[in-house]
Amino acid sequence: MDAEDGDLSNEAAALADILKWSADIPAWQRDALRRLCGQAKLEPADLTSLVAICKAVEQGSPLDATHVRDPAASHAVVSLGALHGLSNVNALAPGERLSFGKSGLTVIYGDNGAGKSGYARVLKQLCRARSPKGDAILPNIYAAASGTPSANVEFYIGGQKRNASWTQGSPTDAMLSAVSVFDSRTANVHVENTNDLAYTPLPLRILAGLAQACQDVKAKLAAEIKALQEQTPAVLSKPEGKPETEVGKLVTALSGKTTPETVEKLAGINADEESRLQTLVTDLASDPARTLRQLQGHETRLKTTIDHLERLAAVVAEETRTALHDAHSRLGTARRAAAAASANLFADEPLPDIGSDVWKSLWKAARDYSHASAYPEKGFPVTDAGAHCVLCQQPLSEEASKRLSSFEGFVQAESKRREDEAETVYDEALEDAASKGITMAEVPAIITLIRDDLGQETLATSVRREILVLAWRLRAILRTHRLETLPTLPQAIAVSLDPLRTALSGLATRMEALRSEAN
Repeated sequence: MDAEDGDLSNEAAALADILKWSADIPAWQRDALRRLCGQAKLEPADLTSLVAICKAVEQGSPLDATHVRDPAASHAVVSLGALHGLSNVNALAPGERLSFGKSGLTVIYGDNGAGKSGYARVLKQLCRARSPKGDAILPNIYAAASGTPSANVEFYIGGQKRNASWTQGSPTDAMLSAVSVFDSRTANVHVENTNDLAYTPLPLRILAGLAQACQDVKAKLAAEIKALQEQTPAVLSKPEGKPETEVGKLVTALSGKTTPETVEKLAGINADEESRLQTLVTDLASDPARTLRQLQGHETRLKTTIDHLERLAAVVAEETRTALHDAHSRLGTARRAAAAASANLFADEPLPDIGSDVWKSLWKAARDYSHASAYPEKGFPVTDAGAHCVLCQQPLSEEASKRLSSFEGFVQAESKRREDEAETVYDEALEDAASKGITMAEVPAIITLIRDDLGQETLATSVRREILVLAWRLRAILRTHRLETLPTLPQAIAVSLDPLRTALSGLATRMEALRSEAN
C-alpha cells in the first residue's frame, strides 16, 4: 500500500466536478454514479435496482464526497502510520497495534486465520479501494456482546502526523482517500479491466458508464411500457365512450395516480341518473314527435308557473305593503284638501256635500251626457242664452248658469286635480298588486303539472305550501295597507324557483334528445 503522488490532481478535480454536477441530476443517476465509483461496470442487478429507483419504487443512495477522491488529497503526500484500537472487527484481539514503516516495504505475516485480511478490510474502508462487493466487516460471532466495528488510524500528510477515528458506516478523514488499498480481491478488478484502466481515465470511465446506464434504463423502461400497452384491454385503448363525458375524460387521463374511488364513483349511477335513464327509455320507446309535443306543452306551462311565482314572491315583499300604504295616505291627504276647498267654496249652496264622491259621480254623468247628447258641439257646462240644465232639463237662469260654472271650476281646480291624480296612482298600484296573485282555482293545475307531468312529488308539495303562504300574505297586505298603523306580518318565505328552473332545463334536455331521435 502506498500514497498516490501529486500527478492525480487533475483526476481528483474532475471527480470533484462530477460530484458537484451530480447534485442537480435525478436520484437514480446519482445512485448510478455512486456505484460506478466503486466498480468497473454496472451489473444486471444494478440496472434492475436503478430502474426501480427511477420509478420511485426504491430509495436510492446518491453519490457523495466519501465515494470519490478528495481534490485536496492529491496535493500532498499521504502515508499510513499505524492502525490500532480495533473493536468488534471479526475476531481480531482488542488492543493490538499494526504499524507501517515510513519508508520501504512493511511485511505483515502470520498463519491462515491470524487476522491479516481483517486488517485489510478495515484499511479498505478507511482509505480508497476498487474492491468488489462483499467486503463488509462483521463483529466476532463468538463474542457474548458485540457492537459496531471501529478503529483508530495514524497517518502523515507531508510529514505531519494526523490521527482519525473510524466507525463502520461513518465517513473518515477525506485526506485518507489519497491512499489506495490493493489486495488479492482488488487485483482481479485491475487485471480484468487492464485495457480500460490503461486508456480511459477514471472520471471519463464513470461518465461513459453513466451514459450507458441511461441507455440501458431507457431500454428497460421502454420494454415495460410496451408490455403494459400490449396488456391494455381494448376498452381502454379504444374506448367506445365519448371523450367529452366524465367517463371519457377518466379513461383518457387514466394513470397510476387515478384512485379506485374515482373509478368506482363513475362505475355506477346515482338515483338522479337512474331516474334520467328511465325517462330516456320511456321517451324513446314511444313516438318521439308526439312526446316532443307533450313536453313542449309542459315547458310552456312551467315557464308560466315560474313567472307567476316570481311575480307573486315579489309583490308580497314588505316594500309593496309600504308603497300601497303610502299611496293610500297621499290619496287621503288629497281628498281632505279637496273637501276643504269644496266646503269653503259652496258653503252658501242650498244642498250639502258638494264635492263628495256621490256628487262627483253625478257631475261626471252630467258632463258625459252634455258631451254625448245634449250639446256635443260645445264645452261643458253650456250656459248660453236659452240653454237648459242637463240635470233638471229646465231653462238656465243667470244664477243657475253661475252655479254650474263654479261647480266645473271647482272640479278643474288644482286641489281636485291632485286628488284625481293620487286616486289614479293608488288604484293602479292596488290593481297591479291584486293582479299578481294566484287564485285557489289555479293551484290544482300547477300541482298536477309538477307532480304528475314532471314526476316530482316532493317539489309539488313544497310549491303548494309556498303558494298558500304567499297568497295569504298578499291577501293580508291588500286588507291591512289602509290602516294608519300597519300590523306585523310573518316573514316572507323563499320560493322553490331554482328546482323549478332545473326541471325546466331537464325538459329542454329531453326535448333535444327527442329531436335528435326524430332525425
